[in-house]
Amino acid sequence: MAITPLGEALLGGLLDSGLRVIVSNRALPDSEVQIVGAALALHSEDGEVQLRAVHDLSLAPGESDVVDEDRPTASAVVGVEAVLRILSRQQPLLVDAYAKVEAPASESLARVEVGVVAIDGDLRPEETEIPGHPDLAVFARTDG
Repeated sequence: MAITPLGEALLGGLLDSGLRVIVSNRALPDSEVQIVGAALALHSEDGEVQLRAVHDLSLAPGESDVVDEDRPTASAVVGVEAVLRILSRQQPLLVDAYAKVEAPASESLARVEVGVVAIDGDLRPEETEIPGHPDLAVFARTDG
């Protein structure tokens, strides 16, 4: 069976324009909070939504992982939603936390960081307190 080659320009462009999503655990080192899963929705400017799910994370405080650089989108990503599954020694032991980030008008996203962070004062606009965990927030923000 013959193929129709896509060519170097198209394939190389995927390497230049892909989105990187980094999942980070910025909880305090002694908190024993772990991120054990992540579900992502990548919203492209053409209206397409690509879904990713990572079930085998085990991110301790101070750790991070890139979870979706393997499948670049054909058009620019303008929004990312994330649900992070968090395991902690507090009640509830297992909780899902939601965060989202959108690109400013007429821009796209190149790097996004989602994760959990220790609350050390006032919440930043991109942070939301995790119910049942008053010392922990979930966040989504552009990174770089």
